[in-house]
Amino acid sequence: MGGVAFALLEWSNPETLGTLTTGEKLWASWFQGVTPRTAGFNTVNTGGMHDSSTMLTMTLMVVGGGSTSTAGGIKVTTLAVLLLATVAFFRRRTVLHAFGRSIGLEEVMKVMALTTTSLLLVLTGIFIVSISHDGNFMDLAFEVTSAFGTVGLSRGATGELDGFGRAVIIFTMFIGRVGPLAIGFFLATRSVPRVKYPSGQIYLG
Repeated sequence: MGGVAFALLEWSNPETLGTLTTGEKLWASWFQGVTPRTAGFNTVNTGGMHDSSTMLTMTLMVVGGGSTSTAGGIKVTTLAVLLLATVAFFRRRTVLHAFGRSIGLEEVMKVMALTTTSLLLVLTGIFIVSISHDGNFMDLAFEVTSAFGTVGLSRGATGELDGFGRAVIIFTMFIGRVGPLAIGFFLATRSVPRVKYPSGQIYLG
């Protein structure tokens, strides 16, 4: 799906796919749909991509690859559980089912914690880097997202950062590699609540 979307967005862009033959466009699009998962190689000029393609690539870098792979990101299974939980909510289901198995509340909470922590980390990294370096916002966001996903793709903005900005990139890459949940579990202490409070109603929207 990523390769198809990339082809549709960049097919006529002279800075990426526009000058290639049809076969080369298809191969390059397929490769650019796979490489954001963790590979870090590129067959086109990432700095010449449209903003829409850049956003697509950033999304793929945040999602990453499979849970048992060496890819970065929140992982495909995490995204799948999030989507399944969302569908279950709108269908008014209290139990989440997938492929003949039920997914417990604790697993869903792990997924939510991982996704929330990861997104906060990426957004905070982008915010801090944009403070220390007044450059193209899309380029800076791309560098931070690539660091979190341990991908290695770049639009050339990292070389323009100062020492502090590069330190943020290094820290983001370290957290993205080790995993927000792993660090959270290491720092957290498990405790049994002594008081049980009554359920409350939260109004959303």
